[in-house]
Amino acid sequence: MDIRVILEILLLLCIANGVPVAVANIVGGRWGMPVDLGRTLWDGRPIFGASKTWRGLLCATVITGVCGVLLNVGFGPAALFAIAAMAGDLF
Repeated sequence: MDIRVILEILLLLCIANGVPVAVANIVGGRWGMPVDLGRTLWDGRPIFGASKTWRGLLCATVITGVCGVLLNVGFGPAALFAIAAMAGDLF
């Protein structure tokens, strides 16, 4: 595998995982609906964790897709990569 491809993958991974944190720091608690819609496990903990929001999933997908266009990877493949990274974070 070419080193450029590896670096692009690592960059997209950092973007996908960093964007939700950055957006949360910028907008605070606004638009932060939890992915689990407030449901909890038997012990009272959130199913997916307190910081997993639809806002974070959407922002990670869109911004990683845009960065994919800038890297000549394409919006679709980069957005799918972000979705896969966010799914991995949920579980």
